[in-house]
Amino acid sequence: MPEWTDKDTDKLFQEGANRYDFTYDPTAWEAMEQLLDRDRRRRLLWWWLGAVVVLLLVAWMSWRWLSGRASGAEEPVAAQVSQGPEAVSDEVVLAGSPESTGEREPAKTPTSDEISKGH
Repeated sequence: MPEWTDKDTDKLFQEGANRYDFTYDPTAWEAMEQLLDRDRRRRLLWWWLGAVVVLLLVAWMSWRWLSGRASGAEEPVAAQVSQGPEAVSDEVVLAGSPESTGEREPAKTPTSDEISKGH
């Protein structure tokens, strides 16, 4: 592939541009201006909508913050205490035991010796 210099590249583009004669069409330019104006208006609309959303968000956050401070000192929130089975029992449950895994041991049937001994 031959090495191209900047002059060679410029010459190539000039020859290509001179080869074709384009006619000026004012209606095509007007149509392009209308398309560009429409795109510009859409962009402007999105910027305004974004600004309104940001302003509303800032106003809402300010109102929430100021209304909390205007009511006086912050009221303490009571902690919610869970009262599940672990809170009721003082029994220690070892990890891996049937109680900790939720499994139950089968009921033990007393033997005749245990019944006769009274255990």
